[in-house]
Amino acid sequence: MSDFNLVSLYFIAQASLGIWFWPLVVVMILLILGTLSGWRALRRAQRSAKRPLIASLLIWLAGTIVVTLALPWWTGAALSSYNSVLDIFLGVVIAAAVSFTLAMLVFSLAARKCAAAGTTS
Repeated sequence: MSDFNLVSLYFIAQASLGIWFWPLVVVMILLILGTLSGWRALRRAQRSAKRPLIASLLIWLAGTIVVTLALPWWTGAALSSYNSVLDIFLGVVIAAAVSFTLAMLVFSLAARKCAAAGTTS
């Protein structure tokens, strides 16, 4: 474990995700850039980020609940596979990570809409 660094993390992620690794990297870069440009648009328009943040947090919470319930079906496992607290915790963490991407997209779009519409919170 002394050799665990970013290079090893890269190879672990690439081996785990296979063909999906690079498309997911591109999507995450685009989402990060979209979120940052949403913040920038709000600051340039001198608007509050309250409404876009609340919208994205609500979407994140709802998405986490939906993906947590759909995770056994999505992975092909039975609902009885959640038979320990650790299984439930990891299922919720995976669901939160998946739904976080949707929350980033919602924030980016809501921030641009608030900046363009001139709504303040």
